[in-house]
Amino acid sequence: MRPEQRLVSRLLTVFGEPKTDDPIAYMNELERAVTGYSAEVLERSGDEVIKRSKFWPRPAEILEKADRIAALIEAEQHRRNPPPPEPELPPPTPEQVARAKAIVAKAKAAMSAAEDKPKPLPRVNREAFEAMMKTSPNQHLYAGALARRITGERD
Repeated sequence: MRPEQRLVSRLLTVFGEPKTDDPIAYMNELERAVTGYSAEVLERSGDEVIKRSKFWPRPAEILEKADRIAALIEAEQHRRNPPPPEPELPPPTPEQVARAKAIVAKAKAAMSAAEDKPKPLPRVNREAFEAMMKTSPNQHLYAGALARRITGERD
């Protein structure tokens, strides 16, 4: 007997025939829904459903429990069989050490060459702003009445 059939058989034994228009179709759909899970997952899911449900569970309820139990089983296996430790690397050779030091020295030189003196901040006053507007390539932005009103120009 397949694990899916075993689960449906256990549920039939405990809950009796499902209260639906077509009990055979309901059981077939339940079987199809749980296909693909391991026998252990379905067995433990069935145990939980039988303990907690008072009537026939919906397939989604069983799948919810099966997903949770599958995750628990995977975590248990991971704890029992941790991945092997990574192999220890041999110590670096003198050539590798020298090459790494040369790379670090080049990086430091490139970073120190890129350090420029900070640029002074531009003046922030009306005259500086008006000068910026007059030399702007976007003169069309400053041509309208709204722009004149914003800048405080009067007719």
